[in-house]
Amino acid sequence: MEHLRTFTKMDFRRERKIRQVFQSLRASVCELPYGEMAVVYMRFWEDRSTDDIAQELELSAGFVERLLNSALERLKGALLHLHPDYIPYQAPKCA
Repeated sequence: MEHLRTFTKMDFRRERKIRQVFQSLRASVCELPYGEMAVVYMRFWEDRSTDDIAQELELSAGFVERLLNSALERLKGALLHLHPDYIPYQAPKCA
């Protein structure tokens, strides 16, 4: 099958590393304080808006954003601690 790409050793190493990072991320999400874990789940797994989350949890949208920012900082720190050699993707800056 011509259209199938053949994997190199580098591809397999990269895939293994990505899987390790995702496993670490999953474990780190479970270690978040409950409020942060809840808003991360609702935002990224249920794909809900900040306003929708705030309404359901009877919180202000600003507080939900603070919880999300705090959770993302914790997760980033945990990933960098567990995988210091992993360089996350950074979007190019607009000119």
